[in-house]
Amino acid sequence: MARRRRRKKKSALDYIAIPRMPHLDLDPDTKKGIGIVFILALGAISFLGLFDLAGVMGEYLKKGLVFLFGWGKWILPFMFLVWGYMMYDEERFELRAKNYIGALLFLLIFHALLFLFIEIDKWPEALEKGIGGGYVGLLLAGLFLKFMGLIASLLSRQGQYRQYRSLFAFPLLTQYKAYS
Repeated sequence: MARRRRRKKKSALDYIAIPRMPHLDLDPDTKKGIGIVFILALGAISFLGLFDLAGVMGEYLKKGLVFLFGWGKWILPFMFLVWGYMMYDEERFELRAKNYIGALLFLLIFHALLFLFIEIDKWPEALEKGIGGGYVGLLLAGLFLKFMGLIASLLSRQGQYRQYRSLFAFPLLTQYKAYS
């Protein structure tokens, strides 16, 4: 005697066709090139946006950079441009995980240090005006002031700033390979 097959119950989602992204089988070098162009374009547009030369997109990027980073709004476009160039010229620069971690920590610590130069009572006004370290600096500066106080925060921020700057910048300078 033959076994009966059970019918699978269909749900409502079985009748809906979900569009799928086309599968692109690209060479890894092509994917890397597209990523480099995207990073360089983002850096260039955000840099031009700081001078009001990038249209509507530049205005939104400028507002976002001022909102997040305050006085340090100039650092992120510069970091994107340098990062794109270093990925492009991989023969001279070797990027490792420690370089990315160092760059991220440098960005965070620098903006926290910027906020420590403003009186605590004026922090809400500083955020509205776009001065200080923006919301990124406010978060870290507030945490360190709460746990350590002003003098200890300044000293620890200064020490960590130097440490992470050396993590980010020194390996980049020493990995430069001159063509002979």
